[in-house]
Amino acid sequence: MKFLFLSVLYLVVALFVHTSALPAISKSDKNHSDKPMLNTQSLTERAVRYPVKTNDFLVAQVMANLKANLHSNIFASISANFYEKAAASLKIHANILGGLVKVEDVHVKAIESAAVNNFRTTFDAKLNAKIQAHIYDRLEVSLRKSCGVYRVLDELKLLEIIADLESVAKALIIVELPKIGAELNTKIREELEIAIKGVEVNIPLILQIAIDVGINEKATLEACIDAALKVCTKLDARASARAILEAL
Repeated sequence: MKFLFLSVLYLVVALFVHTSALPAISKSDKNHSDKPMLNTQSLTERAVRYPVKTNDFLVAQVMANLKANLHSNIFASISANFYEKAAASLKIHANILGGLVKVEDVHVKAIESAAVNNFRTTFDAKLNAKIQAHIYDRLEVSLRKSCGVYRVLDELKLLEIIADLESVAKALIIVELPKIGAELNTKIREELEIAIKGVEVNIPLILQIAIDVGINEKATLEACIDAALKVCTKLDARASARAILEAL
């Protein structure tokens, strides 16, 4: 009988992990230096040759590398830090046969990961959408204006344009990121509770899984935003622009 109910628990946990598996948060997710982290073109032939004409292809290349730079240096830390703190605040109550069968730590961790992953999927989508609308769309407009139409640029001139764009990006992030955080905070508790309910189980006399959340989600998100802003203020626009240029 004990083996049977342990098998039931294994099946439930495995189902959670399969349907909402969360990659482990590595140190690389949390540690972001002020150095650009672009190397997407390091092993391939460079797509841009000088002098280069300004066109949609060039704009797309610059924007793709700019986004990668900003994500790795600034935005990724918001999600990683929030998820880490959210996971640490969860208190899992798992019960089999009224406590007759012990729930192992590995099962508790799997339940914890599933709960955080349910939330992460929704949160990431909303965060990325707001960053696109508040920041990236405006940066692309600025880049197109600076490039003009079918101008011919040497490498130095393009570097100046990208460096100016990086400066605009820093200023825009400092203004818009707190607004994004405020917008996300309006429903963050509700979304966290929905994610947790998707993991909770109540099979009377057989298996109960309940989760308590101890995090102050609004204060935590604000702290994550503030940390990202501090990194943003320290970024060197010229160095970031050089990294983007080398990645083209």
